[in-house]
Amino acid sequence: MKKIKMAMAKPEFDVNSKDFRRYVDYHIHILSLVKDLNNNYSLLMLGECILLTLSLCFSLFCWTMDGLPPDMKHTSRYGNNAVQISSTLALFCYAGDKLSEQCEGVSDVIFYKSMQSQLNRRTKFTSFMIIGRSQMKATITLGGFLDLNMETYYMIMRKCMSFLTFMQAVRDKGKHYPEGQRQRSLAF
Repeated sequence: MKKIKMAMAKPEFDVNSKDFRRYVDYHIHILSLVKDLNNNYSLLMLGECILLTLSLCFSLFCWTMDGLPPDMKHTSRYGNNAVQISSTLALFCYAGDKLSEQCEGVSDVIFYKSMQSQLNRRTKFTSFMIIGRSQMKATITLGGFLDLNMETYYMIMRKCMSFLTFMQAVRDKGKHYPEGQRQRSLAF
């Protein structure tokens, strides 16, 4: 997609040329690929994302089980796992984010290129159809619920940290009260 935008942005690029048709066909191919990915693999990607999120929550909890900062034993066991899982999530989300970003920019290049040159009616109509199609967001989704982008990654990381805080609060609740007070507070 970046090559399409760079080629179309060159001053010597002609909208009436065969290259324009080739780039349009490539853009349509990319958009159909995104649609096929969503149709065939979005539920699989949702399941993968859920499993990675649960694994990350578990790894973070086990890593900090004996308090913060974690000791070397827990860091060597669970810290590497937490870093690997968060990196995998970040890579998936970054790839989806870049794809969406590149698809959005094609319509801008075509719009400015078609305004600069004198086009016949058919080419102008084709350009506006491409612009209209490119305005629709082309994103890979997770089961149709979430878009696969960096915002989703940040949301997942915030939820994992919230889960970690909750689990530490539940675990530490018994340490602050004597045994008799804890039983009375549970009995209301």
